[in-house]
Amino acid sequence: MKKPLAIGCGLLFAVVIGGLVWLLIKLNSGIISEPADIHEVAREILAIEAPVGLEPELAVDLFGAKFAIYQGDDETNSLVMASIPKKAIEKAEADWRAQTQIEWDEIDAEATVETSQVMMQFAGQDIEVEMAFTQTSSGSYRSFLATLEANETVIKLFRVGEAGTVTEEHFQDLLHQASAGL
Repeated sequence: MKKPLAIGCGLLFAVVIGGLVWLLIKLNSGIISEPADIHEVAREILAIEAPVGLEPELAVDLFGAKFAIYQGDDETNSLVMASIPKKAIEKAEADWRAQTQIEWDEIDAEATVETSQVMMQFAGQDIEVEMAFTQTSSGSYRSFLATLEANETVIKLFRVGEAGTVTEEHFQDLLHQASAGL
């Protein structure tokens, strides 16, 4: 009786260890840091060019979700693209908004954020885009978040930067580039 129990425990242990090794390999292969590979993941999400001054920072291609992040010299200037399966989008949206607020709080605890909705054009259609104006002790910033439906995924396009640089016209241009590439 002891021998089958030992064999069963040994097999279970091997399966658990094998599963953990597979998960670690999968997670490691899904995080991308090479600039050319980040550009490739970004192009798979949306065919747009990152604004001048933003460099490829990180990409993730894991379990059906894709993210590409371009970062400026400071944490207040970035472009983020994400393609998320529709079935996972509600939790992702809540996490996204919470993370954005946490990041502003880390940059400047005195930051004030005013949010609104603006209408923009994507693929010949009017879409609502979330806009936020953030005032910190060191400057003014504007951010836009667009939600774009694409087959079985939802694409999120997020841009934040200095208010004088990141304007409605600037973001509308990104949306025109994105719609031309779909």
